[in-house]
Amino acid sequence: MTSALSLFPLPHQLGVPYFDGINVTEFLARWEDLTMDWTDRQHIKKMPLYCETTLGLYIKELDIYCDGESWDDFTIIFKSEFREDDLEQMRNTETYLQSLV
Repeated sequence: MTSALSLFPLPHQLGVPYFDGINVTEFLARWEDLTMDWTDRQHIKKMPLYCETTLGLYIKELDIYCDGESWDDFTIIFKSEFREDDLEQMRNTETYLQSLV
């Protein structure tokens, strides 16, 4: 019998979410869609494998990664760490909205 985890796509396969430091909100949404049946701990612990190597190592150093118990808490911290290069979060800033007006 084959388990769902054994059919899971490997890092760097075509179409698999990959985080290179840009657009963290989009990456997390795609990661959540791909891993929707996983526990919070699995979401957190496997995610660095699907990131650029240096970012994956950085993520593993975060306290929230080491604790690894709450996916919601993890995403808040993760989005905060990479907000500067996240188009979705920039769209919600006053500066961005002013530039549209």
